[in-house]
Amino acid sequence: MNRRRNIAAFVAYAMYLLTGAACVVIGSSIPQLMTHFNKDLPTIAILASAFAIGRVATVFPVGVMTEKVGVKITITMGVLFFLAFLIGIPLTTSYGIAIVLSAIAGVGMSTQDTCCAVILREAFPESYSSSLSAGQAFFSIGCFLSPMLMAIALANEVDFTVVYFMVALVGFTMLLAIPFMKITKDIHIEEVSENKEVEPVKLKNKKWGYAFLGIACFTYFGATNTIHTYTATFVESFGISESISVSILTVYSIGCMAGSFFFIPVLRKVHETHVLWINMLCAFVSLSIAMLCKTTVIFFIMYFVAGFFCGVLFSVLVSIAVSLKPLHAGIAAATIGFVGGIADILSPLLTGAIISVTNIQSTFYYCITMCVLCIASAWGYRMMYRRELDK
Repeated sequence: MNRRRNIAAFVAYAMYLLTGAACVVIGSSIPQLMTHFNKDLPTIAILASAFAIGRVATVFPVGVMTEKVGVKITITMGVLFFLAFLIGIPLTTSYGIAIVLSAIAGVGMSTQDTCCAVILREAFPESYSSSLSAGQAFFSIGCFLSPMLMAIALANEVDFTVVYFMVALVGFTMLLAIPFMKITKDIHIEEVSENKEVEPVKLKNKKWGYAFLGIACFTYFGATNTIHTYTATFVESFGISESISVSILTVYSIGCMAGSFFFIPVLRKVHETHVLWINMLCAFVSLSIAMLCKTTVIFFIMYFVAGFFCGVLFSVLVSIAVSLKPLHAGIAAATIGFVGGIADILSPLLTGAIISVTNIQSTFYYCITMCVLCIASAWGYRMMYRRELDK
């Protein structure tokens, strides 16, 4: 039993790690991809949009597939899709093929969304929530793994494609472990969620409440997508070296991971609606300081601070959504992911259009605008939420 649980847990957490690393590897290597495919920055940024499209378009069908054919087949498919992306991008110079591979990787992320919840439910039936929190931590580790490896590679004049192959090793290791993983119950995500006791919340104005929450979700993902996609190129535009620029993105991801751990006990005492707007305000201030100072040390410090406060907010948004629809927790969580995916699709397109008529530094102003809108909408949601509670 312990061996089966350990293997299942390894597969789930490795999938979180692989997904996090794959999500960020494009943003970590944009300057190199521009040379590799002989394309400009806005065109390369579309690869991130293709990744998001693959995820958004398939998250619900993959959920059905998990129920129909089982977890092992579905997660194996996801790993193979990630491997196709991580191996295919370095080996091809065709931009069209790269777009397809990025979309396929997005499908791989959909399998993580659906399968890992089922696996962890069986592996840790008595501590399911804690196991999911650990999964988010492994995702954060993956998010800084890619830029860290990229920074080391560039500092040692190693070709960037080596990093893609190194991340792929996680997938190959998973393929060796999956055959030994046994799942006795294919528990649907919604069933897992409904086992949790969540007190339903009523809003003073449901339409406005949903609108505020949707805007907060979209703008949060818009801001973080811009950070992941453009940080290295943005910092490099101030004359900072390529390897250091990539390292700053690594520090941001480390901040996300540290914040995810730190806010676990905080959220037991502070309501998530407060955490949402306060954390985004702190991120806004830190990013603004970084832009005003424009020095290497300040970039490192302020991006760590921004990551520290931003890293936990995806879980906060999911928690808020689930509190509105506790009997449909799976759908509520999927909706947050769907809105976030739409933001991940549109943000690179919008910023790419902005860059084409201005410069790379304009992406910062887009990011700051998203932060301000997120703060305002989160505050608006909190006001209606609090008034309802005060009745």
